[in-house]
Parts: sequence; structure tokens; C-alpha cells
Amino acid sequence: MKRKVFLFLIILLVLTGCSLSEDVTPPPELATRQAAEQLPQATQQRPAPEPQATQAEEISAPEGPPDLSQGEQLYLENCETCHGLAGLGDGVMSANLDVQPSPLGDPAFASSVLPYDWYLTVTQGRMERFMPPFVNLSDAQRWDVVAYALSLSVSSDQLERGEVIYQETCTDCHGERGDALAPGVDLRDVALFTDNALDDYYTVITQGKGSMPALEGALDESDRFAAAAYVRTLAFSEDTAAEPATDVSTGAIYGSIENGTEGADLPHGLEVTFFAFEGNQLVFEKEILVDADGKFEVQDLEIVPGRIFGATTEYQGVRYFNTAGHMLEDNLSLELPLTVFETTTDDSLIVVDRLHLILDYSIEGVVEVSELLLMTNTGDRTIAGQDGFNDIRVTLPKDFSNLQFADSPELMRFTEDADGFVMHEAFIPGEAVETYFSFTLPYERSLEYQQPVDYPVEAIVILKTQGPPSISGEGLSEVGARDMGGIFMESYRMDPLERGEILELRLSGSHPARVDSSSTTNLIIGAAALGLTLIVIFFAWWKWSQGHEPTVKSDIETAPEEPRDREALIRAIAALDDMNEAGEVTGKAYRERREALKRKLKALIESEHD
Repeated sequence: MKRKVFLFLIILLVLTGCSLSEDVTPPPELATRQAAEQLPQATQQRPAPEPQATQAEEISAPEGPPDLSQGEQLYLENCETCHGLAGLGDGVMSANLDVQPSPLGDPAFASSVLPYDWYLTVTQGRMERFMPPFVNLSDAQRWDVVAYALSLSVSSDQLERGEVIYQETCTDCHGERGDALAPGVDLRDVALFTDNALDDYYTVITQGKGSMPALEGALDESDRFAAAAYVRTLAFSEDTAAEPATDVSTGAIYGSIENGTEGADLPHGLEVTFFAFEGNQLVFEKEILVDADGKFEVQDLEIVPGRIFGATTEYQGVRYFNTAGHMLEDNLSLELPLTVFETTTDDSLIVVDRLHLILDYSIEGVVEVSELLLMTNTGDRTIAGQDGFNDIRVTLPKDFSNLQFADSPELMRFTEDADGFVMHEAFIPGEAVETYFSFTLPYERSLEYQQPVDYPVEAIVILKTQGPPSISGEGLSEVGARDMGGIFMESYRMDPLERGEILELRLSGSHPARVDSSSTTNLIIGAAALGLTLIVIFFAWWKWSQGHEPTVKSDIETAPEEPRDREALIRAIAALDDMNEAGEVTGKAYRERREALKRKLKALIESEHD
């Protein structure tokens, strides 16, 4: 089991910003001694960091004041699902982790933290706590999100009180904005922020330092802490505290519905539902009828920074979405087109673009097979029954067991049976459907692996750790060993397979694992759950290894980054569109990620309407 855990963590190291908090609960056996640790703490209690070869290259002081508004957006996109909106470690994915995310918003925890240490954590990650490195973020962005994360432990009332105390007590020496140099200290100096915990500010205010007198007798404890919290904000960008706009701008959303099925008529009598979110709150929802030309429009919508709009419609039992977007002051209109399709139950146009397998032998007596299917409907009709659901079969090898799916309960669209499982979600033309699952097969010294092929498979990739058991099969070719962060994996490809053929492999050799038989059952269940994460991580690594730059584009393509709740999905789509407009994510990477997020959002809203 330790070998599997090590493999799991090493594979993750090659990813850029890939979250481990996907919809998979790691097995209890993964809990380590580090699980009880929190993020690095500040001052005298903080242990010296272990030297790392790349540490000097990864540490970078901020070039300018951190921007809390930018940090908030980055936090919502990258951190909220684990750490929670208020930073209390209660995000929607936290329940799937044996290691609870650190409570960033808890004052008792955060007040002793050095911003410098949190910057290192964001940059380098902490594998023992399933915290990935976010090297997809620039240095400035990492400092922005660190500053915002630290702000979660301080209330607005405390900051207001701290400002009052500062103006009454400190301005004679430090100036209105902390820039007076009479005491020899510029409170706006970013280095003062990065190298000091909030407790350090509090200590100086309490005990004094140099020419600064101690204020312990003049201010009570809560006032000294409030003053410390406010003084720390003087190093932040002044643009962060923007004044509320007095004039409210309004804009319009417009669009049209098209039928993407060749020769089909434009649907009539459809309703479009518009919605808008601010953060996690639904602030607007309206249903309107589409006119005879398929057009729709909503006027006089208030433009609020960060407010995200979207639209959805239902046709023949299938719900269709546009990609959500937002309006800006310099662009007072937003186009949200929708495309619907006629339906069919004919699944002959489904193609498996890629099939990925990971074979793992962590548990004696079994081989765990983690599998990813990337499936596409190549036709111009949505594959779905009258109720919008499907019966798309996926057949598994004989004697499979412990079938697990990498999907949150509200998005589950599978039914297991004796031969494998059935997928129920609608297959919309052009939208890639990614399905992650894991199962075990009995293994002694050999195994004839036979998996029926239900749909044409264009590419097959197989990965296993080096050493026995060996693998062979017709059409199987070894690609070679791949260095995945220090572990060498054997990589193979197989020839494409047609519908009705069999994916056949022969596995032979002694089983490498040696486990007490009394714990085997629990380990198998845990291994199946971990295998789901392995296949997701491998798929992300595989895309990265095909030549994708380890930048934002790589992170956008990574499946585990997908948020699970409706609001986060909408925000992710809007952020993706912004990156596309800025040229940061383009082409196939943008389209695939966009469709994947839309599919998740569609499934979630359908489940809410059921």
C-alpha cells in the first residue's frame, strides 16, 4: 500500500495546479502522521523549512502591493472548493478527503502564519496534505491569493475599528497611509507584510520597538489586535478598497436558438431561463418565451462587477446550456446563443476517442484496473430517450468487482449490473463525455484480461509500474519508460479496435504485493477509491506529456480541477472565456474544457430539477 501512496503523490508532482480533491474519497490507510499537521506557522514556533533544490528558484518577493480583489477571484477559482468560502476548511470537496483542509479563516490558526510560508505552500504544494502546487499562477497572483487568504481571518468590523485606532493614535508618527519615515519604518513596505505574521504586528504594538512606545496600557487586547490587522493592510494595493459606484449601468442579454440537426425545423414555443450569480448567490432568474425566429432578449439588466449570467433551455427532455459570461462597463451587451438537437436512441455514432488503463498491484491477490473513457457523439442528433436519459452500455471483464465511479453523488449517471454498467446521461453532439471508474480483478500468477469493446476505440494507452507482472497482447507496443516525477512507468499503446472486438491482454508473473489477508478487503475498497484519482491524474499527465506547456493551458485541460457546485461551475466557465479572450487558452484546449464544464453544469441543474 505504501508503494501505491508514493506512486500517487509522485504522479501529482508533474501536474500544474491539479487539485487532488476530486470526487474521490481516499482510503483510510492513506492517513499519515502529517495528516494532523497544519500549514507552517510563524515566528519562534515555526520549524525551519527543509532545504529543496528548487526552493531558491521558486521563492519570489512581490514586485508590488498584493491586490485583494484579484486574490479573491483566484481564491474562488482555485481554493474555495476545498477550503470553503470563509476559509474554514469546509469546502464542498473537503468531505472527500481524510485530511481536512487547513482552516485559513480561523484567527487562532492564521494569526501566527507568515505570508512568506503560505506563498511557499501555494508554490510548492504539500503532498502529504493533498495540497498541489499552483505553478500555473504567476508570482503576483500567488501573493494576491495569499493576501486574500490571510484576510479571511479578520472581520470588517475589526478593520474598521483598527482604522479608527490608527487615525487616533498612530498618524502623528506614521502618517495617514503609513508612509511617514520619521520612525524609520514604512508601513507600506511589502517586505514588512511578507516577513511578519499578524502576531508580530500585535507584539510590536503591545510591547513597542525602538522609538515606538508600548501601547499595552493604552489599548485593550482586542483594540491592539484590530490595529495590527489594519496596519498590515497598508501594504496592500490601494485599488483594493474601491469606492462603490454611484451610477448603475444597465445592459442587455440577447441570443437565438438554433437546431443543429441537419434539415430539422427550428423549434417553436421554447422557453429560455436566464440566471445570474454573484459569488455563491443566485441573484436573478427569469423565464421568457422565444419568438418565432428563435430569438430572445432581456433588457435593463444591472451590471455589477463579478455578476455572471447564463441561459438554459430544454428540448425533447434534454437540457442545453450556453457558456456563461459577464457584462463589463465598456461592453453593455452579452450574446448567449443556444443550440439544440433532435434526439435519437441510435448509439452507433458514439466513438471512444481515447481509452486509458492503469494497472496496479498494490493488493495481494488482485489487480486494480483504473480506466478512463473519453467518448464523443459524432452525429448531429443527441443520443437520449424521450425522458432525456440513456442506456449506454459499458461492458467490463468477467469477474470484475469493487466498481467505483469518480463522480459526485448528485451527478451520478450510472447503474451497475452483472456485465458492467449503464450510462444514463444524454450524449450531445460534439461534447466529449469523460468517464472515470475503477474495478478489481482476481490475480494469482497470470490473468487473461478480456474487455468487450462496445464502441469503436481510436486510441488505447496503458500504464504500469516497472517490473513484474509482465503484459503482452496482439497489437500492443511498448512506448518506453516515462519518468513521472522520479518513478519510471512502463507505457504501452494498442491498435484501434472496432465495435464488437475484444481488448485482450495477458498479464503474467508473480504478484509483487504482500499484505496480511485479514486486511485485504478494506485495502481493496481503499485501492479502488484511490485508483479513481490515479486515472484522473494520469489522464492530466498524459495530456501534459503530449507537448502541452506547463502553464495555464495545461491547468485548464486538467479534469480534476472541475468544480462541483453550480455557482463555481458558472464562475469557472466565465473565467475560461476571459482567458480565451486574452489569448491565454485557445483552440482545442479551450473548446474541450468549455464543453466539459458545460456538461457538468447541465447534469447538476438537471438533478436539481428532478
